Parts: sequence; C-alpha cells; structure tokens
Amino acid sequence: MKNHSLLKYYHLIFVLFVVLLTMGQIGPVQAGESLQRAAESGDVAAQFELGQQYRNDARSFKDFQKAYFWTRKAAEQGMAKAQFVIADMYCSGSGVTQSYIYAYAWHYLAAKGGLPTAEEKMETLEQLFLTPDDIKKALKVVTAIEGKMNCHE
Repeated sequence: MKNHSLLKYYHLIFVLFVVLLTMGQIGPVQAGESLQRAAESGDVAAQFELGQQYRNDARSFKDFQKAYFWTRKAAEQGMAKAQFVIADMYCSGSGVTQSYIYAYAWHYLAAKGGLPTAEEKMETLEQLFLTPDDIKKALKVVTAIEGKMNCHE
C-alpha cells in the first residue's frame, strides 16, 4: 500500500509539471528532471513520455537505446500504446536488434490491449515476413513477456 501511495504522489507531480510546462511556468530542464523522477518512480505515463522524448527529440541527439529502455518499462506495465511502439522499434531495429518475431509478439500484446492498428501490423508481418514456425515462436515470446509483466489495474 505504501508503494501505491508513493506512485500516486509521483503521478500527481508528473501531471502538475505538465501543466506548469504548458503554462510556461517551468523550463525544459526542470521539466526533464521532473519527468525523469516520475519515470524512475514507476509512473507509466512518465516512462512512456520519457521514452518518446528520447525517440523523437529534435533538440538534441536521439537515443534509441534509452527510448527503448523507458518505453519497454511502460509496455511491461501493460500500456498498449507503449507495446505498439516497442513492436515498431523491433520492426525497424531502432535501439534493438531487428526482429520480426519480437515485433509480432509486442504487436500481439498491443492488439490484446485494444489497439486495432496492432492487428493490422500483425497481418502485414504474417504476410510478408513470418513463417508459421516464426508465429509459433512469437507466441512463445508473448507468454514469456506476459510472465514478466507488471500490470497495474
């Protein structure tokens, strides 16, 4: 219960910093520090946002390995959007070794989480890149990932 209260506290801080950043009350350095703290505390939204900043940052150097690290943390907590992004990173080899099997597995999880576009990506992978044996391997990867996931309700 103590960790749950702490997580709620950090989520509230994250929301507050987004509001203050939007209003121009804090600068990007302070915002980045707040986002980092919230992500480190386990806030799934902050983890995803931090991952996206590392993936898409136009102001500095992109860091796909850090993008993968933070986005995967959110994906492992059950965020379908993060699972979809991880799948795309495996498709393109951004921050990870390219793997259509892992891409399929993460798209499967995202589809299970309610993203219909993930189902479309799975179909494309099935048609263009994967054999029936590859799909069986991907489903074993899904089972392994689900065993490690720390889903929050």
